[in-house]
Amino acid sequence: MTASPVIVSCQDRSAVAQRAAGDLIAHIEGVPAGTAVHIAVTGGGVGIATLAELAKSPRLAEASPGRVHLWFSDERYVDAGSQDRNDIQAAATWGPGFVIPEANIHRVAGADSGLSAEAAATNYETEIGRAKAAFDVVLLGMGPDGHVASLFPGHPGVSDKRTGVIAVHDSPKPPPDRVSFTMPLIRSSDRVWVIASGAEKAPAVKAALSPASTAEDVPASAARGQLESRFYLDTESSSLLD
Repeated sequence: MTASPVIVSCQDRSAVAQRAAGDLIAHIEGVPAGTAVHIAVTGGGVGIATLAELAKSPRLAEASPGRVHLWFSDERYVDAGSQDRNDIQAAATWGPGFVIPEANIHRVAGADSGLSAEAAATNYETEIGRAKAAFDVVLLGMGPDGHVASLFPGHPGVSDKRTGVIAVHDSPKPPPDRVSFTMPLIRSSDRVWVIASGAEKAPAVKAALSPASTAEDVPASAARGQLESRFYLDTESSSLLD
């Protein structure tokens, strides 16, 4: 069983980012001292804005950041330094003085590593296992088509039943090659928080919260956590909800 989604209403994109970042820090603060905290983060406009808010909060520096591990729920499979990568966009907001140690920021290998996307996915899955990373929070952005991570409607990856990490090819959104958490891995986490803003997301939000939707048609409709599921929405993205 997974938790039914709770809507967290925010005024605009900035408010979504601030609230989600604040709640992430509050979760870290609430975990007993000495316990590792594993959080999977996301890219996209509001996702990167959330990570920027996380980085600049003075509360994060006080919340034992050395025990926090950041993972990426998906990554564009391009060269390691490419500006298309989620980790590079995130690092640009964090800056060189980011309080979470670089060793605790777990990155997917780049296309210039000499590995195939499949091998990079396998290595990342192995790294998750080696770290014994039971995810406290998986933070996900959502596309206008209802995709989360790199799991797209009608695409083979969204139906993969393995609890792990997969290579995604021929993505309907460029770049075509990606590495992504599977839906079972997302759903195995304690908490899944979906963040969305903008009127263009409103139809997908409505579909993602409809009991009639399937993961194959609207992947975000299956993005649920074991203990908690949240949708952080601004006024525009929630405008079609009853």
